[in-house]
Amino acid sequence: MLVQLPQIRCALSVKGWWEGAGAQEDRAVPTRSRSGLRPNSDWIQVHADQEYVLNIDCKRLNRRRV
Repeated sequence: MLVQLPQIRCALSVKGWWEGAGAQEDRAVPTRSRSGLRPNSDWIQVHADQEYVLNIDCKRLNRRRV
């Protein structure tokens, strides 16, 4: 019997109040980097005195066949 592990795609975003925005908005978090080092452009600036919500959306890519 062949056991197939699930392939999962995850998308990340941060919801909060951003400078210059009139309302809360989501900002996507880049996940394309496969190495441990990320370019500075991938970082999201947050403020220490604000609350943020990390949204994680996971989707299974390979469905189990019966």
